[in-house]
Amino acid sequence: MAAETPAAKAAVTSTFSAGITLSAVIPTNDPREREARLDFGYVAAEIASQRFGARLEVRGTEGRYRPFYEGAVWLEEGYGYVKTAAGEVRVGKLPTQLTLADETFAGNAFSALGLTRNPGWGAALSGQRRVGKYDELSWDAAFFGRNDRVSWEEDGLDLESDPAARLSSSAEARVRYLKYKGLFTLRPAVFLSRSSIDREAGPNVRRTDAGADLTVTAGPLSAAGGAIFRNASGASPGDRPGYRSARGWLATFQAEFPSVVFRYSYTRWALRDGTFAYGVHQPGVVWRPVRFLEATVEYLFQTRSVGLPRAREIHLGLTFAYP
Repeated sequence: MAAETPAAKAAVTSTFSAGITLSAVIPTNDPREREARLDFGYVAAEIASQRFGARLEVRGTEGRYRPFYEGAVWLEEGYGYVKTAAGEVRVGKLPTQLTLADETFAGNAFSALGLTRNPGWGAALSGQRRVGKYDELSWDAAFFGRNDRVSWEEDGLDLESDPAARLSSSAEARVRYLKYKGLFTLRPAVFLSRSSIDREAGPNVRRTDAGADLTVTAGPLSAAGGAIFRNASGASPGDRPGYRSARGWLATFQAEFPSVVFRYSYTRWALRDGTFAYGVHQPGVVWRPVRFLEATVEYLFQTRSVGLPRAREIHLGLTFAYP
């Protein structure tokens, strides 16, 4: 067998990272109910050549991260990919990329409803292409099969925490355009998703999500807003909020400096019949004094429908990560 040349060795790269996140929750109406815990630890790795690669991230915590998780250790992401002229073709455990990413510490209303921070098994295509000298067009399309009870979802709101339901299939697509003007950028995007949920009791649920968002940056400042419209069939008035027709809104603002980030996020999810609404205000500060350390202070003010509990909490986070 011929010896591997230095050029061939240089074409293969690998990265490794690990970290741990600690958190504390302090209810402002009763500080005695404060709680501190290990949020999760993780290890992540990637290996890549000029055409092929693989990414992996495993997380774990004490007990279960959510009551519906099947254990204390879970696969957050794990997939192989090949680079093609249309973009990366990925197969395995993939992140969802339908709407804007949730950058809060405690998780926003979209994550609580399973719209973000909800990886799944499937296949995807992710690509981008330069338009003119500086602009860029990017696209993501994915197909997901059965779910695996891993999500940031709040227990009882959507699919992952429902023991009597399973995802049959889900297809989603997102297209984004970047308009670059030096320190000023515009990123409009549109997206569409179609999913089917099979239930042991009652009719199956079919959902269509459509929406758009816009991100604007000016130097260290950025702002984003978006909307999602869901049309669902097969659900009854007593079903989970995630199974029913609804509307969602998102607005964020962020000021990022070398060691400090100030941000504010507002998200809301409301059923069209007015029987359920879930809104979350989240102002926060992130401090990164050194390379391996990140500290977060975030205030969570959660408003929900009449008769449901509200939350006013201070969330403290401390993340140690290498590298």
